[in-house]
Amino acid sequence: MRAVLVDDEKLALNYLEKLLSGHGDFEIIGKYQNPDQAFEAIVRDKPDVVFLDIEMPGTNGIEMAERLERCLHNINIVFVTAYDEHAIKAFELNAIDYILKPAQRSRLIKTVQRLLDTHKDSETASPRARPVMIRCFQSLQIELPQSHQQPVMIRWRTSKAQELFAYLLHYRGQLVRKDALLELFWPETDWKKGFTQLYTTIYQVRKTLENTGADVHITSLDKGYRLDLNNVELDVQQWEEGINKALPITDNTLSEHLKLLNLYQGDYLADYDYLWGGKRASTAKGNVAATRPAGC
Repeated sequence: MRAVLVDDEKLALNYLEKLLSGHGDFEIIGKYQNPDQAFEAIVRDKPDVVFLDIEMPGTNGIEMAERLERCLHNINIVFVTAYDEHAIKAFELNAIDYILKPAQRSRLIKTVQRLLDTHKDSETASPRARPVMIRCFQSLQIELPQSHQQPVMIRWRTSKAQELFAYLLHYRGQLVRKDALLELFWPETDWKKGFTQLYTTIYQVRKTLENTGADVHITSLDKGYRLDLNNVELDVQQWEEGINKALPITDNTLSEHLKLLNLYQGDYLADYDYLWGGKRASTAKGNVAATRPAGC
C-alpha cells in the first residue's frame, strides 16, 4: 500500500515513518509538515492511505480529511492524535481509526491489519447490477442487490453516527446547517469540541456507507451538509410516491395496494427514539389506514 504521512512535528513524522518502514506492505511515497503541500501531493499522487495529524497550526486534520474525501472517494485516512488517555475515550467512539502519540508498535499492527483487510476487500469487490435499497420502516436497514439476501442492519460504529445519517437521510437533497446539527446532537458541548465531534462523525458515516457499497454522497457545503442518493432506492420514498399515485381500491387496483402494504414493514424508524422523525411516522400511519383494503 502506498502511504503518505502528514504531521507538523518532524520528530513524530520521522518516528511514524520508522515504524511503518518495518512493514513490507507499505511504501511511503511522501511525508509532509505543511498541510497545504500535503493536500496537493495527496490529490496528485492518490495514495492508498494517509496518516494524518489532527491538530496542526491553522488546520484541523478532520476538516482536511473531509476535503480529501471529496476529491478521492476511496482513500483511507488514519488520524494521529496527541489527546491524553481520558480525552481519547470519547474520540475513539467516533474515529474510523486513530493512532495515539507517541505511536505504539502493537497499536500500529492493528491499524495495519485493518488497512490491509480493507484494501483486499476493495480489490475483490464486484460491481452491483441493481440499486441498493435503504429501508427506514421499523429499522434502518440496507438491502444488497443480490436477490437471495435479506435486508441487513448497517453496522454503525456508534448510535450517534447512525442517528446523524438517519437525520441527513430524512432531509436528503436539502442543506442541513452545521449549527443546527450541533444544537441537536451536541447541545451541551462547547463550540470547538462540538465541531470536532461533528467532523469526525461525518467522516465515519462516509466510511461506513462506502463499506456498504451504497452510492450515497454527503457533500460538505459552506454552512452545512447535503446528502444525495445515487442509484439507491429508499423504501419510504417508494411508498410515499405509491400512496400519492394510488387509485381508489377496486378489484383492478387491489394488487397495487397490497404491494404498498407489504412495503410498509412498520412505523418510520420505529426502533429508535428519534423525536425529529415523529411527524413523518404519524403521517405514514394515517396513509396506511387509508390504503388498507377491507379485511386486511
